[in-house]
Amino acid sequence: MNTAIFQFSLCAQLFCFDPLACPEELFCILAKFLHCFSEYHHQLWVETEEQEKIKRQTLARSYFAKKTARRREKERDFEQLISALQSGDIFKEELSRLRTSFRVTKKIRTKVS
Repeated sequence: MNTAIFQFSLCAQLFCFDPLACPEELFCILAKFLHCFSEYHHQLWVETEEQEKIKRQTLARSYFAKKTARRREKERDFEQLISALQSGDIFKEELSRLRTSFRVTKKIRTKVS
């Protein structure tokens, strides 16, 4: 019994508690501290999980936004190609290049005539 009292007095001194006080008081205070510490630790864990969840959602949104923007851009390019094919705009450049490359100069025309 003496050793238990001695060990309690050493423990109480380490925690700056009165060694002559009742052990239940010290251990009640320690239990409250551990309980509050555990609650705070859990609260921090929940907050960090929430922040990570928000980061993941933000990354996912930006990824899907970029992906849909690329898809829209591809669709727009395809639509522009189709409209250029339908209107003949695509062939106008080729025809004008062909015409300019095979044009007979005026000097040659006059000699041929």
